[in-house]
Amino acid sequence: MNLRTLDYFVAVGEELSFTRAAARVHIQQAPFSQAIRKLEEQVGAVLLKRNTRGVELTEAGLAFLAASRGILQSYTDGVRAAQLAGKGLSGRLRVGYVAYAAYDLLPHIVRAFREACPQVALSLRQLISGEQIELIRRGELDAGMIRPAELPADVNQSLLLSEPFVCALPDKHRLAGRRRIRVRDLQGEPFIMLPSQPRTGFYRQIESILSVAGVVPRVVQEALQLDTMVGLVSAGIGVAIVPASVRRRSTEGVVFCDLDGTQARAEIRFVWKGGEESAAMRNLLVVARQARLRFAKGKRPARSC
Repeated sequence: MNLRTLDYFVAVGEELSFTRAAARVHIQQAPFSQAIRKLEEQVGAVLLKRNTRGVELTEAGLAFLAASRGILQSYTDGVRAAQLAGKGLSGRLRVGYVAYAAYDLLPHIVRAFREACPQVALSLRQLISGEQIELIRRGELDAGMIRPAELPADVNQSLLLSEPFVCALPDKHRLAGRRRIRVRDLQGEPFIMLPSQPRTGFYRQIESILSVAGVVPRVVQEALQLDTMVGLVSAGIGVAIVPASVRRRSTEGVVFCDLDGTQARAEIRFVWKGGEESAAMRNLLVVARQARLRFAKGKRPARSC
């Protein structure tokens, strides 16, 4: 008994005619009838009643027809599932990200990936860079979007975003009319900063920008999220140094000025465990790299990949 024989039986069970069933499956009637008789022998039950008017299904035949349809459908579904998985168009991916990635880059990558691979479930977790690296090594995350960090040899990386820092100022600020300002011009200003604990790489980078210019920040407020920092700037609480992509979101009462006196850049890197890329993972990497290219040109990623 094989799938072809089951297909023969479903054909005769639906057509109720050996002639029409044989034509439907593109086989001569004699070998078709022989295959059905052999099937009945293997099953150990009479499945069909043959008479001058054609063919009727016995009770055993009706039961076997339903089972045969289910087997054939399961086989078809299995083939389809395997094909989708082999092309990376099904399955599940667990992806970590730092808060900075969620501000602009991550939503566009997720949208493009879901349009390209709608049957792949994305599970997203906001984690600091070190946590993502550890979970990737343990197999509990498939990929991550992190700030620059030292990586173990078995974790691969690809640069997704590299951009300068800018200064967010209240629109009534004394420096707001300038397109560019020097970092040292911010001496004595009230600053809105990321929390000093935990001392993240992002915090250390902003601290270094100010330190190199001889600026000691007078921190008046800490905030966990870039959106919150910019909102506080719009309220006139202070100034903030943020990645340039933040200016893509217009916020009333805030102006952004380029910074002279620093070459520092905010970066996001895509990381994954080397040598263990699934097809879905490779598709996600392609989408992420396309997003990187569009951001490098100063454009938002396209709606489809």
